[in-house]
Amino acid sequence: MKFKQKLVYMLIGCLFTIAGYILASLGDGTIHAQQDEQVIDKIVCRELEILDKKSTKRISLSLGDNEDTAFVTLYDKDGFINAMFYSSDHGADLTLGSQVHLSSDKLSSGLSLKSGANTIKLSTFDELGSFIWVHAKSAIEGVFQSGLEIHAHANGAHVDIEERIKLESKNNIAQIGIFNKASKKVGTFTVNDNGNGILVIGDKQGNVLGRVP
Repeated sequence: MKFKQKLVYMLIGCLFTIAGYILASLGDGTIHAQQDEQVIDKIVCRELEILDKKSTKRISLSLGDNEDTAFVTLYDKDGFINAMFYSSDHGADLTLGSQVHLSSDKLSSGLSLKSGANTIKLSTFDELGSFIWVHAKSAIEGVFQSGLEIHAHANGAHVDIEERIKLESKNNIAQIGIFNKASKKVGTFTVNDNGNGILVIGDKQGNVLGRVP
């Protein structure tokens, strides 16, 4: 047999060996890198998972069922989701544990910070304006939360303190309302369009007792 023919047969044999190795590696649809360190310029795949030394999934990059949403998910050492970021045509969302939530879409955006019964929320809406909620665990028996709410909109703004004091400015009218535990308004101070101040006093049922002037 000529040397060139032997060389051709050797080359064909090598190709079959390499093809067999690749098919065996791809047989289960997964490729596992055996090297401790490897530099790759580009990876193209449908989903990517990073495992720790105990084979627990710690990071995943994936697409939703309809492939319209992309996810980046971080897991703790026990395999539970600790943080998640996703993005779609509708907007984006970031969650850190159960305490921090940041979202944004075409109509609104918001940030929520939470620790037990203590919560801070900031939200904006195209048509409704902007909101701030600050709620805390109440020390008053029977009251779950005490808090402050601020709302700014196209016609004005209002502030609600523990549902007991309400400050409102709307359509050039300013008003302060005071409420009792039963949510009945017992006092109101208003500035009307003419700039005059009006004081209204009510009883515990919310009925007007007096008015000045």
